[in-house]
Amino acid sequence: GKMRKKKILIIVFILLCALTGISVGHYFWKESKKMTGVEWFAEQESYVKQMETYTDSMDDIMTLYLNGTITKDDFLNHLSVKQDELTIMKGMYQKEKKAHPVRTGTHNYATKKGCESVEKCYQAFDDLISMAEKNADDKKALAYKYIAAHETLIDHLSDYMASYETVSEQLEEIKDE
Repeated sequence: GKMRKKKILIIVFILLCALTGISVGHYFWKESKKMTGVEWFAEQESYVKQMETYTDSMDDIMTLYLNGTITKDDFLNHLSVKQDELTIMKGMYQKEKKAHPVRTGTHNYATKKGCESVEKCYQAFDDLISMAEKNADDKKALAYKYIAAHETLIDHLSDYMASYETVSEQLEEIKDE
């Protein structure tokens, strides 16, 4: 009868309220995971440090091969290991980027350019490794192209450093919070 209908309406109403509450809560939870452009820029520092270590070991491998300390097979094995490391580093970066999307309108030119510069390094490392594999038979070409590939990385990191200078005051504000 009428009571039953009323009861059902009340239940539906409660369910609707619960669902609305959940979706609103979910929205704010997602918003809380979002970062400002400056916060995401601040995160880049750890990735840059990781890349510096990566570059050092890459330089070591290159030097050992170019001066004849290791064989071509050793060299190619090392490159394959570096490629695996790079895939993991890239994956971790993308996972973090997905987990902490930047809140719309919170990037400024410097934070955006700085973050993009860091991301470009992953591609530059990829290119460097495939170039090294392709030129393993010609050490002269390899040495020459390695320097060029290094320049590309240095350019990206310089852009990051330039952004860092611009953003440094805003980074101090975050640390104080």
